[in-house]
Amino acid sequence: WCVYELFMALDTPGCRLDILMPPSQARCLSEAVVAETGDAGRMWTTLTHVCVKRAQASVQEDKEGIMRAVNEGPGLQALNFCVRQKLAAWFVGAIEQQAIAILKTWPLLEAAEAIANAGIQLCSLDAHDASIKVCQMTLRQLKSAGALESIAGARV
Repeated sequence: WCVYELFMALDTPGCRLDILMPPSQARCLSEAVVAETGDAGRMWTTLTHVCVKRAQASVQEDKEGIMRAVNEGPGLQALNFCVRQKLAAWFVGAIEQQAIAILKTWPLLEAAEAIANAGIQLCSLDAHDASIKVCQMTLRQLKSAGALESIAGARV
């Protein structure tokens, strides 16, 4: 149901769609991003493999109606592609936001270590531009603090 509604919002001209996360989930994402456990990669896989056909509906007739509308409209592949693209872009943006928040709130050397991990995670998701952006921000901060030649600076 939500997958179809997401697509409908994306397909509606002039419709603005914001994906929000509760603070507790933002913390979980932040922890996943800076950890070296690969949790962000698992989240990415889940988001980029969303399929309306596998989605649940509380009422079976609703699911049948949605699938009929999908088949008569954009088709399963087009809908899934559109939704996956939006979720992937949102996820990369959320990781960027978390990295920026870390840089602003953590002690600089700890933040640099965390952002080095975030940069690696972003590269593993083929989000190279986002990785470069957060790493360059961190390097500027390290340089202005005279800590560019630290171990954390080398990792970034």
